[in-house]
Amino acid sequence: MDLPTRDVSDDDDEQEMNQSSDTGKRLRHSPNQILRLQETFNVLPRPDKKQRLELANELGLEPKQSLHEKAVNSALRAENEKILNEIMEMKEAMKNIFCQSCKPNVEHEQCLNRLRLENALLKEKYERLIKFVPIEKEKLSLELKKEPPTKTSPLGDFLKLGVSESGSLNLIVGSSSKSSLGSQENVLSKKPSNGIEMETSRMLEVGIAAKDELLKLLRTNEPFWVKSQVDRRLVLHQQNYENIFSRVDHFDGADVRIESSKDSRIVKFKALDLIDMFLDSEKWTNLFPIIVSKGETIKVLESGSPKNRNGALLLMHGEMHVLSPLVPCREFYFLRFCAQVEANIWVIADVSYDYLKENGPHSSTWRFPSGCIIHQISSGTSQVSWIEHVEVGANVEVHSIYRDIVNGAIAFGASRWLMELQRMGERLTRASLESIASYDKGEIFSVITSPEGRRRVMQLANEVVKDFSQILAMSSKLDNIPKYFIDADDSGVRFCLRNNTNSSIVIVASSISLPIPSHIVFNFLKDPARRFQWDVICNGKPWQEVAHISTGTHPNNYVSIIEPMEPRCEDSVVIMQECFIEPLGSYVVFSPVNVPQLKMFLDGHDSSMVSLIPSGFFISEESHSLLNDETTSSGSNGNGGVKTRGSLLTVALQILMHGEIMSLESVADASNTLITTTLNNIKRALLFDSQI
Repeated sequence: MDLPTRDVSDDDDEQEMNQSSDTGKRLRHSPNQILRLQETFNVLPRPDKKQRLELANELGLEPKQSLHEKAVNSALRAENEKILNEIMEMKEAMKNIFCQSCKPNVEHEQCLNRLRLENALLKEKYERLIKFVPIEKEKLSLELKKEPPTKTSPLGDFLKLGVSESGSLNLIVGSSSKSSLGSQENVLSKKPSNGIEMETSRMLEVGIAAKDELLKLLRTNEPFWVKSQVDRRLVLHQQNYENIFSRVDHFDGADVRIESSKDSRIVKFKALDLIDMFLDSEKWTNLFPIIVSKGETIKVLESGSPKNRNGALLLMHGEMHVLSPLVPCREFYFLRFCAQVEANIWVIADVSYDYLKENGPHSSTWRFPSGCIIHQISSGTSQVSWIEHVEVGANVEVHSIYRDIVNGAIAFGASRWLMELQRMGERLTRASLESIASYDKGEIFSVITSPEGRRRVMQLANEVVKDFSQILAMSSKLDNIPKYFIDADDSGVRFCLRNNTNSSIVIVASSISLPIPSHIVFNFLKDPARRFQWDVICNGKPWQEVAHISTGTHPNNYVSIIEPMEPRCEDSVVIMQECFIEPLGSYVVFSPVNVPQLKMFLDGHDSSMVSLIPSGFFISEESHSLLNDETTSSGSNGNGGVKTRGSLLTVALQILMHGEIMSLESVADASNTLITTTLNNIKRALLFDSQI
């Protein structure tokens, strides 16, 4: 066979064909030579060994090199076939893929459609929730991409969003650092793989949505808020409200009532101190003793940042009341969410939650997003704006003499919460700053003139007020709080028995209407010199005030110690009394105190050493325009230019009974006699005064 001769050329148009195994010299062939070689392979596509050797010589290749090239080609061909097989296997596997939310028999396209739908829903939630965060979207996106910070930032870790393996939305509120959680488990950071965690995730969404709604209502007046034609208070325009927010009715009946109110005031509290009190159920109850009869934290879902409590979420139970046996308590299971929305500005949002929904409705009242925004304006003061928005069922019956006050959102309205907060702020301030009048009545009262002595006396008086408020709570569910029984003739007198150490305590309470202005009734009941006119314990003998501690800016807000004018022995009993005024009315609350026990308490012993049996009075204006006059909280008659129709008086007395109690009927007779005698004495003295 004739083969083309080798022709080595250095021309630029020659191509590099191969390499010699001995010299490594590159051989280049002209296009004509390459064309002749192609023609040769077309004629002999499968050359034999001899022909391959001749061809190798022509190309300048050694036999071994030719065999090496053939082996390389075979290996590449095998690798190519392997890759093709893998591609086919992957295509077959893709046909059977499905997400964890789909079943194995779901087709691939259906599964993808489901994932696209979930992705769209998550994107919608993301866009909605990102509006709740007081930082720019770009900043939030950067924060979400970062690793969890080692230090807690005020806003950077406020809200985190993610998708769990099951495709559901995970939300994490507050700091992700372990230090921010204390001993609490960060249940919100887990994927909701069971019912409890799904419920937790739902609580979080409800709390965030409540905070968002509350902020809009707090920062906007029109078109949401209009002035009431009755007393000029701010109330919600329900139609405008429902055009923006979806409201679900929780109770049936034509008599279902919506109460709404809004107010703003300056209080003597640091913002973070208030936040701490609101997020501690015991402190919260002590902060509002005449409004909150019981408060408890059921579960801490998120404790929030340790520095500012940003992102804290609690499931709580609370009962609110008016100090009268004729007004039923309001019970709520609710979520409380705390967020810092700006520098020195926090929001506390409350919203009812069906915690016991499996047992049916647990309450006749429902709290729509309510709460307050707290803005610290100086080192010791804050501006607090408050909203109350409640739905009340038709089965909540209030006695006719209190109906205007309760139905008009006065008893449980925003102004009452804020003005009580003002009073408590002044009280706490006076405990350390206020000087008191000097009384030369013995060693015990000289101790009270010291700042520590005043503080301890005010502490004990606050416990008296708190205990008095709880005995008037009309709920039978409260721990250690008795249930009242109404007497047979339905005169409005209620009584009960409470077991005490080696004795029993009889509690009797009643509310009546008096044709006398409330400020006259209040001045009469707080006067130690006139106490003998109504108090059977005085036995008709005069008493006197021997210590006086101011608790507020008005002179009618104070704590006093009262004793008989007769010489006092070492083991005698004095009366500790606190008087104050708040939007709903005025209070005179007192308890007998054993002098040796009081001395021990003032010397530094615990208050449990002192036996307290509180009794007292609550006096309210009968007029429905009670809150129209801003001077009500400063001790004026609160008429607001409206002619008063008189006053409502609630009296609650406790009697310590030693020995065995005979029968319920005998206790009822004795209780009825005591309270009837007391009320008749008050009426007689006041009516006599009005005729002079």
